[in-house]
Amino acid sequence: MSTIDWPINNFELSKLLGLAETTIRVKQKQLKHMLSDGVDYTRADLGIKYAPTLSTVWHKSGAIKLALRCRSEKARLFLESEEILNRVEVADESRTIEMICEAIKGFTKFRQQYPVGPYIIDIYLPDLKMAVECDERGHAGYSKLKEYIREQFIVEQIGCHFKRYDPAYPSQVGQIINAIFKAIRDEVPA
Repeated sequence: MSTIDWPINNFELSKLLGLAETTIRVKQKQLKHMLSDGVDYTRADLGIKYAPTLSTVWHKSGAIKLALRCRSEKARLFLESEEILNRVEVADESRTIEMICEAIKGFTKFRQQYPVGPYIIDIYLPDLKMAVECDERGHAGYSKLKEYIREQFIVEQIGCHFKRYDPAYPSQVGQIINAIFKAIRDEVPA
């Protein structure tokens, strides 16, 4: 277990997870549906006279929730220090996403962790209107209805189509890369 004196401020959390403070604030907004004020974080008044300012301080539960959705090495080490070891899927996801991005770099535009409303797409290729999603274990632990609602929302907002893969099957990563290059080839006029 870690010896951190909880709660900690945004700056300390950013160092702990290996993220920029602005990234912490963005993730807090993105995950507001699963973070509870007073449980996962607290807004504290800094008490500066004539300049009312609030600062977020993070409790361990909130830091863990953020770390579970981060791909940084420091986040992984923090989770291991808290004896949260079921991070294999996250590491596999991160590795395979990096492989895909490295393969397509220079051939088409792409954005990792692309926000669409309250949702995040793992890799978005705007020129191809393609969303690539890493579905570890086929998202077996996810509600099928919530997944459907999420996908429909994204399709309605940006008009993309989805390509999915499971990082546990390396051949699926190759299939995704091939599908992207096929889409690029089909887009280029002969």
